[in-house]
Amino acid sequence: MDLHGLSILRLNVDWMAGVLSIDIGLGDGEVAIRSSGLRRLSVVWAVPGAPSQPIGRVDVGHEKLNIEIQGGGHISIEASSIEIPERLQRTP
Repeated sequence: MDLHGLSILRLNVDWMAGVLSIDIGLGDGEVAIRSSGLRRLSVVWAVPGAPSQPIGRVDVGHEKLNIEIQGGGHISIEASSIEIPERLQRTP
């Protein structure tokens, strides 16, 4: 899955429910990566308050997702379920 150059628009966490949504901007709209059973979340923003930088690299593993942001920063999650829409999986 290559999301290089796309941008993260929003990161929504329902801590009590253990649910996470990462909204990704596409040229013609947006799509969300969703997870449930959230066990771990790490967010490092290289420049707090600055506009979102494009995604540099994405690694998906068993119950894990890591997104590296160009220019620094990352989002790492561990959850029992990670749902990546087909539309993102087909992104060249």
